[in-house]
Amino acid sequence: MTEQKNLPLVEKTRLSDDVYLLGFEMPGAIQFRAGQFAMLRAAHSLDPFLRRPLAIFRQENHIVYFLMQVKGKGTKQLSSMQPGDTTDILLPLGNGFPDTEGDCLILAGGMGIAPVFSLLLSTEKPTLIYGARTESELFALDIIRETNSEFIISTDDGSTGEKGDVISVFSRLFPDFHGNILACGPDAMISSLRRATEGKNVRAFASLEARMACGVGACSGCAIRTKNGMKRVCRDGPVFDIAELIM
Repeated sequence: MTEQKNLPLVEKTRLSDDVYLLGFEMPGAIQFRAGQFAMLRAAHSLDPFLRRPLAIFRQENHIVYFLMQVKGKGTKQLSSMQPGDTTDILLPLGNGFPDTEGDCLILAGGMGIAPVFSLLLSTEKPTLIYGARTESELFALDIIRETNSEFIISTDDGSTGEKGDVISVFSRLFPDFHGNILACGPDAMISSLRRATEGKNVRAFASLEARMACGVGACSGCAIRTKNGMKRVCRDGPVFDIAELIM
């Protein structure tokens, strides 16, 4: 059930020049699925007017965490918040990843780790492939290690881990994989994954990255084309069966 709450910032960790992990204290636990998101108001004023969509990274001890990269005015204002400051948050929103049975691979590209991270805590024996263009664009590695999950790191430039993008590493290391794939990353990555899994005995779902205005499906500003017609990323997604996508 979606709720609107005014929540205090209680934890703030700077992970790089423009990436932060923000923790807001909830009055009680929320029920959410990995892949669902929240809409955060960037300030107590109406400038900027629209809330900012952020994937729910994890929940621990009544604190809900968001992994955020500063992209513009709204996220810049959120990054300037200090513990004790409050902001208006609407959560949880959208449709998350489905339950899975059997082998499960989690694929994340760059900031795509945010929507899939909690799968490491809720999925039985998952394997994560987490990649970025270069080592400095891999975030939250210490937190990932704390989950004791099996994971593989990749970088396009080979600065750490396997050399290559996430999908090429997946195709090279798991050529005969049959099972579930849960993914999030740039559109190019998801498009490559769709091609790589086409015609194979694979059940693949992807959380799409999209600009959102309302976050509740009212404006259709995040609409995409699918094999089943136009869909709103915020309302019908952000998680979609990859076979449904037209990319």
